[in-house]
Amino acid sequence: MRHIKGQHLLQGKKDKLVKIEEFKTLFDYYKKEIFDGAEYNCIKNRQENLRRPQYLPLDDDVRRLRNYTLTEIAQMNDPYKILDMNEYPRLRDLVVARITLFNTKRGGEPSRLTIKEWNNAKDGVWLAETNKKKAKTSEELELFEINKLSYQSGKSVCHMLPTLIPKDSCKAIQKLTDPQIRQMTGVNPSNIYVLSSGFLGFKHK
Repeated sequence: MRHIKGQHLLQGKKDKLVKIEEFKTLFDYYKKEIFDGAEYNCIKNRQENLRRPQYLPLDDDVRRLRNYTLTEIAQMNDPYKILDMNEYPRLRDLVVARITLFNTKRGGEPSRLTIKEWNNAKDGVWLAETNKKKAKTSEELELFEINKLSYQSGKSVCHMLPTLIPKDSCKAIQKLTDPQIRQMTGVNPSNIYVLSSGFLGFKHK
């Protein structure tokens, strides 16, 4: 709308600017009445229907996907294997799938992991020694030792979303964040995201 207003202003079409302002005023006044019902139905459908057992993925399918991603990631973790522009996004997709499945999250959240957030997770910034001492079993302690904990900014600036990064993905992430590999595969140096799918771009794509 700002672009249209700018064009009309440059062309001296003040009468059309007035009509746009009138439309915007009416839209702002009625938009809750128009869209609230649709938004409510979407949320209700997501909460009541999509979480029902019959709409959840089959255990066998989840297990098959897990095994596939682990196998493929392990093959691409070969330290002597150099990633090219075709293999880099493939490894990226595998890691996104692995972390998403591991955390039962939406895919958009793990894919927004930044290099800074990964470095914090790698250095154990969010795992204090006092938390490790609270582990009641050897299994709980092992979870602290083998997984990396990251906190990401959510849609609201007030929310930080925890994401566990399994050990089997750490070597792959090290490759994806290697400056030399990113340069060779065309990732812009200004791209701050670990799991970048866009090349030579400043933004996460």
